[in-house]
Amino acid sequence: MTFGEKLQKLRAQAGLSQDQLAELLDVSRQAVSKWERNEAMPEAEKVVRISRRFGVSTDYLLLEEMGSPTQRPNRRSVGAWFQSRGWLLGVLMALYGLWRLLDLVSGSWEDLMRQLDQRTFWEGLETYLFHYKRGTRIAADLGWIAAGVTAAVGGARITGHIRWYHVGAVLAAGGTASALTVLLCCVPMLCIGLPASHALEIFGGDALYGLALALTGLAIFLLGRLQERKRPPIKTQ
Repeated sequence: MTFGEKLQKLRAQAGLSQDQLAELLDVSRQAVSKWERNEAMPEAEKVVRISRRFGVSTDYLLLEEMGSPTQRPNRRSVGAWFQSRGWLLGVLMALYGLWRLLDLVSGSWEDLMRQLDQRTFWEGLETYLFHYKRGTRIAADLGWIAAGVTAAVGGARITGHIRWYHVGAVLAAGGTASALTVLLCCVPMLCIGLPASHALEIFGGDALYGLALALTGLAIFLLGRLQERKRPPIKTQ
């Protein structure tokens, strides 16, 4: 198997187009196309980057008699997977929020029905939401669902360009959405006469938790971007 055939096979297995691979290697799509057609060979530095990108040895890439790859440490394979499939973390976040929401509602459904039977609709709903801080939990779960869907859609649009520090962006989005939904749940309670001290006791902890997650995620994202920008420029072919 030639170098071009191996490169094309590895690229297909990673779910990358020629344009995406070219972007990751800082070369043109035409260069990748020539490599795969065996019309040209990449520089030694590019061969090393390709081997690291796909988690195989340089010997496998360059020696035609080697038909099966010698795998490099798994962290490189994980990195390549993350760059093309990292948006799935957003799906996991949304599913986590949905699971928490369904678990809460299913476990307290009888209590909700009892409150609605004993009181008017709004009084019963208010009692249900305040009991065991259900309102803040529901608001936080809706925030995680919204942030997860947003992260999955945004990540899918930059497939092949996802970096490790984008985890921070997902975390920041989830924390921000969670904190905002908790605060939005708090505002109506203040409007109907709930004392501010009582509202702070009920909603403050969850809002601060979401804010802490958002700041942590933002720090991870900004540090990752800063570290990437400090890398020396790479010569292109």
